Amino acid sequence: MKTMLAKATETIAIIDPEKSYSYFISQELFIEGYEVETFSDAIECNRFCEKNEIYLVIVCTPQVNDECDFVSSLQILTEAENPEHILILTDSISEDVLKYYHGLGLHHVMRRQDDINLFKRMVYKLINTVRTPFKKPAFSNIIGEDNSIKEVFHMVERISQSEMATVFIRGESGTGKELIARAIHENSRNANQPFVEINCAALPDHLLESELFGYEKGAFTDAKHTKKGLLELADQGTFFLDEIGDLNVRLQIKLVKALEEKVFRRVGGTRDINVSMRIMAATNRDVEKAVQEGFFREDLYFRLNVLSIHIPPLRERGRDVLLIADHFRNQFNEEHSCAMSGFSTDAKKLLQKYPWPGNVRELKNAIERAVLLGQKGKISPAQLDLGRRNGSNGFHLQQNENDIAVNIPEGGISLEAVERALLQKSLEMAAGNKSKAARLLHLTRETLRYRLRKFGLE
Repeated sequence: MKTMLAKATETIAIIDPEKSYSYFISQELFIEGYEVETFSDAIECNRFCEKNEIYLVIVCTPQVNDECDFVSSLQILTEAENPEHILILTDSISEDVLKYYHGLGLHHVMRRQDDINLFKRMVYKLINTVRTPFKKPAFSNIIGEDNSIKEVFHMVERISQSEMATVFIRGESGTGKELIARAIHENSRNANQPFVEINCAALPDHLLESELFGYEKGAFTDAKHTKKGLLELADQGTFFLDEIGDLNVRLQIKLVKALEEKVFRRVGGTRDINVSMRIMAATNRDVEKAVQEGFFREDLYFRLNVLSIHIPPLRERGRDVLLIADHFRNQFNEEHSCAMSGFSTDAKKLLQKYPWPGNVRELKNAIERAVLLGQKGKISPAQLDLGRRNGSNGFHLQQNENDIAVNIPEGGISLEAVERALLQKSLEMAAGNKSKAARLLHLTRETLRYRLRKFGLE
C-alpha cells in the first residue's frame, strides 16, 4: 500500500490489481488536494476502511469477463450502506459491462480513457454528494458468497438489532464461531461497550470459576487482592462463552443462576453483584445428546438456546473456499513479503475437492504454508500439501457409526507415523488445546501428553 499525503480531510482509496493506472490518477487527485491510499485488491482496501474514514473508493478493474478472483472480492465493497461511495474505472463500457456492475449495486462506471477533467469532476461530485465516510461493511472479516453463509449474515443482521437476546452459535471446529459473535456485537447498539470472551475448554475448573466470577481478597491461599471476574467486566456489553459444551456440571449450575437472575457473587464473597449484558455461547458438540446423557444441564441449554445460528462447514460452501483462500493468499503475501499471484488450475481443483475437516482454520494454515514455500508465482498442489491428507495417495481414515474404514497405501506405512499424524491432526483441529485434542482421540489429557512427549510434539 502506498500513501500520498495532502492537506485535505477527504481520503480516497484506489484499488488497482494491475498497478497500471493508479499512480497516474493518484498524482492528479493529490494535485486537487485529496489524500490518497492505493491497494492491490478489495480485501486489502477493506481492512484499511475498517479503521479509517474513506470518502470514495475508485476501482481500476480488469475486464469483467476475466476469470479473476479480484472481481469476486468486490462483493465486500458492495455490502457498504451507500454504493455512491464507489466509482468503477474499466477499459470499455458495453451494455453487458454495465449490467454486470449494476447487478453488484455499482452504478458509477467510467472508462479509463475518458478525459481526466471529466474524471475529476465525477470525483468532486461524488464526494460532495455523499458527505459521510465509507461505512465499514457489517461482515468485513467474514468472506463468503454461498447461500448457506449468506443466510448466516441475514441472521446476524436481525440478531444485532435485538440488544440483549441470548445467542447460541453452533458449528464445527474452525468454522468461525468467534467471528460471528464479534460481528453481532460490532453491529449492535452496544458496539462501544466491552466484548469479553472466555474459552471454557482452555482452563482447569478451579481457574475457570475464578475467571468467570472473580474472587475476594483472602478467598484462597493465593488471593492476595480482590479480582473482578469476566462476567463483571462484561457489564453493559457482550459476554461470549466459547466451547460452552466443555463446562463442567458444577459450574453450569452456578452459571445458569447468574444468567437467569443477572446477579452473582465473587468466589469468597458475600455481596451480590448485578450485571446486564448480552450472552453469547458457542460449541461444536452435540449439546442435545449431552443433555440426554446428563453432561449438560437442560435448564442451561434452554437459557442459551434463545436465538440459534448454525455455521455451515467449509466443505458445504461451494466456491467460497476459493474466495477465502485468495483472501489468505493476499494476507500472507503482505505479512511475509511474498508475491504469490494466485492458484494454478490444479490447485483450485484440489482446494474445492478437499473436505477441510479443520474448516477455515485448516485452510488458513495451508495457504500460509503454501505462500512461504512458494514465495512467488502461482500456488501449486504440491505447495498446498493436501494430497496425502485427502487420502488420494496415502493413508486415510473414515469413521462410520461403529466402524473405521482404513485405506493403507500399497507400499505400506509406519504405525508410528500414523500415530504421530493423528496427534498432529488432533492438535490442529483443537487449535492447540490439549484437553480438546485428547477428547477427539478418546484419550485422557495425561495420556495425550505422554504420547506428545514420545514423539517430541510437546
